[in-house]
Order: sequence, then structure tokens, then C-alpha cells
Amino acid sequence: MAQKGIFLVPTDYPAEFYRALRDSTAVTRDEWRRWQEGLQKFLQSHRERLARAVRLGVRIAYGSDEYYELPGRTRGQTSLLVLQAYQEAGMSPLLTSSRWTAIL
Repeated sequence: MAQKGIFLVPTDYPAEFYRALRDSTAVTRDEWRRWQEGLQKFLQSHRERLARAVRLGVRIAYGSDEYYELPGRTRGQTSLLVLQAYQEAGMSPLLTSSRWTAIL
């Protein structure tokens, strides 16, 4: 990707998002327990993928597939959680904040 100038547009979310999603949907404790078992592995794989891409010089662009409605948050507020996930993957705040600006 880096050699070809292809952008990675990860739409990753932090654990906070998934907890809020759980709280806003009707899932049983057993369903949540089973889901949570895979959640940490899922989140870790996303962090590792993003960290690897940054390390290899892949260009990162911000993107959001935000169509969820979480109680107490606008879609705009929720979509910003993607940037939080970028930082949790090890991107600096400066690098993270520049991902949603245009490169002309």
C-alpha cells in the first residue's frame, strides 16, 4: 500500500464505543459475555493493523461508517471516536488530528 500510495481508511472504534453500543441494545448477559470474549481480540487486531500500517509508511485517512445512534451522543460525536481509536493504536495526537484534513 505504501509503495503504491494507497490510503488505508480504518473505521476502527475504541472499546468505549462497543460498551455504549451494548448499553443501547437488548442483549442478554450471556450474549454480551460471548461477544466480549472476542471483542478484546478484535480490538487488538485493529490496533496492531493500524500500528503496522503507520510503521510501514502507509498513508492513513480518516473515515467513518457512522450510522449508529448511541444515547446521549450525536452521530458527529460518535464518529470522532474513530480518532480516539487511532490514538489507542499508537498514533500521536498530531498525526491523528491531521488524518481528516485534505492532502492536495
